Amino acid sequence: MTTTKQVRDYIPNPEGKGGFQDRPQDRSDGRWDKADSISYQYSKLLRMGEKEFEDFVPETVAQRIALVRLNQSIKADGLADTREVTDRTEGKAPQFIGLGDKEDYNIALVEFINGDDKDTDTPGV
Repeated sequence: MTTTKQVRDYIPNPEGKGGFQDRPQDRSDGRWDKADSISYQYSKLLRMGEKEFEDFVPETVAQRIALVRLNQSIKADGLADTREVTDRTEGKAPQFIGLGDKEDYNIALVEFINGDDKDTDTPGV
């Protein structure tokens, strides 16, 4: 059995070796960089002029993916790629579901994402 004093006085690494103090290059600031996202690269490439777009050389994987998708969407048969780029840069269009017998009664389909079920007011939902 462990006492409170034993738990309080326990030092898991008494020598203090290892971790980020010895290797600061492994430390992450934990921040997300928007320039690493494909959606940001789509928007960036779409704002470029014709000459700048043709001369663009991708440096990251996100830039390469965005460049390939945009080049595909420019082609005559690139409707699916155009939809993908548009959905990512401008957001998906709302989709309506008709309910009931009236033609003018529609409800927007919305999905709420919440990883915590404790926030619901109704038990069991």
